Amino acid sequence: MNLKGKLAQLYPGLKEEEEESEATKKIKETDSAPQKIEEKNEKNGSFWKRIAGVGLLITVFKCCIKGLTDTIVISVPDINPIVLLFFRSIIIFSLLIPMGLVKDQPPFPTGQSLQDRLLLVFRSIIGLLQVMANFYALQQMPLGVVKMIISTKPVFTIIFARVFLKEKSDFLDGISILLLMGGVVTVIQPWDLQSSDSDSGYSEHFLLATLLLFLSTGMAASIGIILRKLRGMSVLSLNSSRETIYIILTFLVIFSFGFEIFMPTWKERLMILSLGVCGLLTSSLNILALKVEEASKVALVDRCSSIIIGFLIQILVFNELPGTITWIGVGLVMGAILIIGGKKIWKSKLKAKQKEKEKVRKDY
Repeated sequence: MNLKGKLAQLYPGLKEEEEESEATKKIKETDSAPQKIEEKNEKNGSFWKRIAGVGLLITVFKCCIKGLTDTIVISVPDINPIVLLFFRSIIIFSLLIPMGLVKDQPPFPTGQSLQDRLLLVFRSIIGLLQVMANFYALQQMPLGVVKMIISTKPVFTIIFARVFLKEKSDFLDGISILLLMGGVVTVIQPWDLQSSDSDSGYSEHFLLATLLLFLSTGMAASIGIILRKLRGMSVLSLNSSRETIYIILTFLVIFSFGFEIFMPTWKERLMILSLGVCGLLTSSLNILALKVEEASKVALVDRCSSIIIGFLIQILVFNELPGTITWIGVGLVMGAILIIGGKKIWKSKLKAKQKEKEKVRKDY
């Protein structure tokens, strides 16, 4: 019998204290598991941050893949947008869950606060409404016009910040809002209702699609803020939690309203599969870009490249050449985006300089 066993016989309480200390150690290891996962994710993010401009390159690549996704949606106009989204979410969920099991990254990680869980659910609901409106709009109007409407998100951000957060708005904010809204109205041309009967890419319900897309874009203005708050979570957990809510809600809508779920052809199956894979890539790249780059820079590059790629696909793939008035509207929107993005970047640099000055003063 070793020395430790003899001491345990002489002092029975010593064994109990050792058992309690081992149990306490296991509990501490279990409690610190989520924190270790977050630290690991932050280390992975810091690796990408060392590469200059990688977040902006990821954003441009994401916009190219998103353009392919939009092309697929436009190519299947006979499928209900909600049913199409249901198929897409099932495919993405089927790809995510095995990877989550291997890496031990569930949709809702243990140790997460109730506030973070509610934010995940809220982000998923808002994202679902935006994707549904986006799919419907793609089947009702040209791709470039859809991208123009989505680019009005900064307008809603400025308005919400003024109303709810009491933030001050300056002259540049007013100019950018006027340019954005004027450009979008110029592109949509609501005064020319006969455009829905022409071969310009507009369908019968394009005004309804425009309204729904405007509302969903306004609500989606908070998604980027939520993703920045939850940047400690892994990409797999963020995506799988979103697709879980998507599947539940789309199934409830389909079951409640009696939408027909048909058996697609082989061509449609391949297109839906491609839609799911591209959707997974775009969402993952978007989260990764926000983890490694400032949100203001990502938003600027995202909006500008989305509009450019959207109009290129509209012209080269669908042979829908915009008119002169449309190009004027595009110029107004691009100018407003550059003003808003430049102002955000300038403000972020000023804040960084102020922090450096304060740090130097504290050191002295």
